[in-house]
Amino acid sequence: MARPRNPKCYKAFQMWLESKGQMLLKDIAEQLELLDSQIRKWKNQDKWDVHMKGNVTKRNNAKSHGTPSKIRKG
Repeated sequence: MARPRNPKCYKAFQMWLESKGQMLLKDIAEQLELLDSQIRKWKNQDKWDVHMKGNVTKRNNAKSHGTPSKIRKG
């Protein structure tokens, strides 16, 4: 059975999110009495940066999929 997550992980994420990603990870670690490497690990594992950006769609460069809508008659 997996070990339960440290509740400070959620607190660290909330602090970082409220600062809009501007708070330094070492400052979060200091406030929560953790190593800054632990905060860095959580940020990487949980992909905090993705949550900050929200729902950003990627541009699809492939314009045509399948048969073209207009077929030239020769």
